[in-house]
Amino acid sequence: MFALRPILRIPAVSHCYVLAVVVAFFPNVSHAGFAALEAERNASGGLGAMNPPAIARSAEGDSLVVFNSFKSDQLHVFANRIAANVLPTNVASNLPSAVQVDTSTDRAYNPDVGMAADGRAVIVWNAATDSGLNAIRGRRYTSAGMPEAGEFEIDPLGATSKWTPTVALAPNGNFTVAWIGYDVSGSGPAAVYARRYAANGAPLSDAVKVSGSELAGRNLKECDIAMDAAGNYAIVYSSGDGSDLPGVEDRIHFQLFGPTGNKKNAQALGGFDGNDPAIAMQADGRFRLTWTGFYDATEKAAGNFAILARAFDQSGVPVTSRVRVNLYDYSMQFSPDIAMASNGDYVISWTTHYQDGSETAVYAKRYYKSSLAAGPEFQLNTLTIGYQDATAVAMDADGDIVTAWTTSASVPGKTTVATRRYRGDSNIGLGATLTSTRAQVKSGETITYSATISNLRTPQSPTGVSSIDVGIGAAPRARIVIDLSPKGSVTSAPKLNVPGICTQNAPQQYTCTLERPLRAGQKAQADFAIKALDTGNLDIKAAVAADSYDSNTADNSKLVTVVVK
Repeated sequence: MFALRPILRIPAVSHCYVLAVVVAFFPNVSHAGFAALEAERNASGGLGAMNPPAIARSAEGDSLVVFNSFKSDQLHVFANRIAANVLPTNVASNLPSAVQVDTSTDRAYNPDVGMAADGRAVIVWNAATDSGLNAIRGRRYTSAGMPEAGEFEIDPLGATSKWTPTVALAPNGNFTVAWIGYDVSGSGPAAVYARRYAANGAPLSDAVKVSGSELAGRNLKECDIAMDAAGNYAIVYSSGDGSDLPGVEDRIHFQLFGPTGNKKNAQALGGFDGNDPAIAMQADGRFRLTWTGFYDATEKAAGNFAILARAFDQSGVPVTSRVRVNLYDYSMQFSPDIAMASNGDYVISWTTHYQDGSETAVYAKRYYKSSLAAGPEFQLNTLTIGYQDATAVAMDADGDIVTAWTTSASVPGKTTVATRRYRGDSNIGLGATLTSTRAQVKSGETITYSATISNLRTPQSPTGVSSIDVGIGAAPRARIVIDLSPKGSVTSAPKLNVPGICTQNAPQQYTCTLERPLRAGQKAQADFAIKALDTGNLDIKAAVAADSYDSNTADNSKLVTVVVK
């Protein structure tokens, strides 16, 4: 179960984790802003990785990826934080070093991560204890990525062994953990359990059994959890008929709960086989499910698994029919994941077999909140040697995407975790200004200038939750580029009036990058001094940019010409 490289990932393997992404061009659909921001990057550094990784993202785009790796011959959980603004000091092929999450000597595995809108995070995992039972532990992190305390026990061991935890957070930091529990006496079937916690880690409830009679005579397989802005949450899980064959008479179940854990609705999706479910929920409680199954009798006869999806309202009532996500339908598609923006736009990712000529590859597909596809499926991995699989995906409030998966192509002879970021369709207008008190100087004199970058997007509050809404229209990695003609030089590095970094790219060029995304309606300023070196015209240009879509770039640069006497 924990080998670094199974020959084929079969979707019937039990798990409780979140997975991956996609896009391209569809006629009559506006998605001009979508683009990859980078090629895939190594998120595990020199560490090997176990499958699968998990990833979560804040409203403004800070991300946390977690994975398993060996250290001193023991399996541990590691995490790597990817800031929304990847500053110039962090743009090497490897991201900043991953840090160990678990602190005990027990074997730690099956990690999952959830993140609140403001970036606070909770990581949960399985721990193999001396008693022979599997425990579930967790650890809380601040929005800056710092641990708030040591690891804690999710639920006393009691008479059950616990597996494959999954976690979701509300904007206020409260969180719920769900898992599969097995009766160690062997006298009872497995069940799905959940427990609620306050943002400070204090339990708000005991462990509660979620599943019931719907699992009678059936084998429990996987589970996942999602939460809306008010703290309502949904747990989805799958069950088999006992044959233990993937996709054979499997069923998808889900249950809805209020913020206090009160059960609101329960459903079993009938009509088609399915397993390996994942769930995502938008701010108002509407949600989407994706799972692995057979789309029709022909695919079932051929044994070709498809990635399926369906949309539901806040009460769990289907609002769309079941749809097939993947276009490529030869062989197996499996291990889907799903993520959702605050407005309901979403993305689904999965692993495919032989599609790009390699053993396995990872693909994704984006959808608008109406469930209209934003384009065809697209490939996440750029390296195609060996295998790429076990994807995870996360989305910020604006629909920007980050993905993670395991790969054998990055480091020879080793499985590692790759990540890749994409910008969404959100149109963010930027404006540049360049001001000085003087238009004419003498050679050898110094002039003071101010270059300003403005986010021209009007602030919006569609969810009414400030920690979510600040991410709507925010411009990640906003930057000002200052260029001079040869008749002038910057006397010292420009200074920003907000946290950030200014670096010299060329003798007469500087780039000032903001440390945090530039929110809608906000502006930032870089002050700098220029020395006039020779007589004639001295050109000073300020250009602004960000890792976001801007359909009107006419305001993105300003040129000022100073006459040097």
